[in-house]
Amino acid sequence: ICKIIEKTKFDIIFIDHYGIDYLLEKEVKKYCDKVMIITDIFDFNHDCDIFINYSCDDLEKIKKINLNENTEYKIGAKNIILNKKKTTNEIVF
Repeated sequence: ICKIIEKTKFDIIFIDHYGIDYLLEKEVKKYCDKVMIITDIFDFNHDCDIFINYSCDDLEKIKKINLNENTEYKIGAKNIILNKKKTTNEIVF
């Protein structure tokens, strides 16, 4: 991944992949201003600037797997990412 992105400086890199851990996230940070993680599992540690988890409202549980003290957290159903073209107004949270 780093070989692909090393030629360009990015503002934000979004990572939504279960196979990428905090070690690779730390390397990716060298090529961008912020790393954003989108995940719904708690099996891996992370080192990100923005952490999105729409399936859990337990901030303390999420903080246990994140190694960055300055992370901005977007948790709970209100932070789910939806394609507006594919949704209806019937979704209720």
